[in-house]
Amino acid sequence: MRYWMESCGWLQGSLVKQENVLDILNIFGDADLISDFRNIALIVASGSCDVANPGDPYIEFSVARYRDNVSGNYNFNKNPRTLHCKLESSMTNDFCIEMQAHEKISITKSKITEGIRADPGVKFSDQELFFYVEWLSGRYKRPAFPSEFDNRINNEWNKDKRKKESSRV
Repeated sequence: MRYWMESCGWLQGSLVKQENVLDILNIFGDADLISDFRNIALIVASGSCDVANPGDPYIEFSVARYRDNVSGNYNFNKNPRTLHCKLESSMTNDFCIEMQAHEKISITKSKITEGIRADPGVKFSDQELFFYVEWLSGRYKRPAFPSEFDNRINNEWNKDKRKKESSRV
């Protein structure tokens, strides 16, 4: 049996209706997020198959904050820790959000009542959804070098000398 959330439009990249954001944050129980709920959008980060699978008891949300605009430094997955996206709205003007990779919440699906719904009127464009999903996965598949490697490179390149040279330009 598929989980009820799938039939109610809960898919990866879906947004929680704004009037239900506080309900979800109260379930999660973080006082800082609760106090800032008017500036927060919650986006389903769990894969659509995980949302639909009753064997996966949790649903994960990215915590997003509303912004006036999208910075070119943070869209199209240019930054592995911060993502800016534009969302399409059928009821109002399109709007922008910012997400931080570390800022996610996970809630037991059974604690979410059927009255709390995904918002069918607000969505990512297909391109923005692609970048969001890639950004989520990129957090775990990006290359990383050990600190010892970084230390050796800095010593070899003489980091202080480079800073001094660049200040002359």
